[in-house]
Amino acid sequence: MGCYRLYPSPGGSINKEGAVNLCVSDGASLVLINSEAEHQAFNGALGDQGITSAFIQGKRTNVGSPWTDESGNPLSYLAPEMVNNGASGSNMLLLIYKPTAPLRYQALEVPVSYPTGVLC
Repeated sequence: MGCYRLYPSPGGSINKEGAVNLCVSDGASLVLINSEAEHQAFNGALGDQGITSAFIQGKRTNVGSPWTDESGNPLSYLAPEMVNNGASGSNMLLLIYKPTAPLRYQALEVPVSYPTGVLC
């Protein structure tokens, strides 16, 4: 899993661009989750801090296109449960804390701000 930093809801609400900029200002990027084991570890980190969600890497150009990382490479792992995956305009990912299985991501619209954490 390596080193990471978890920011709880910076400034109350933040959008994806703000989340990316926050990580860049720290010399990092949004976390890229590559496996179920990493997902479980980050899910636990959110739960330990009482944070219900956090921005992670994951974007797409439209509902029918594949999810990619910030560099445009296909994501090697997607959560077993995807909330709003078919919603028009939902083209960024949040990791949603869930104390029990199945692990979950939520697809959200850009550039709306959300009261969420940021994983760098």
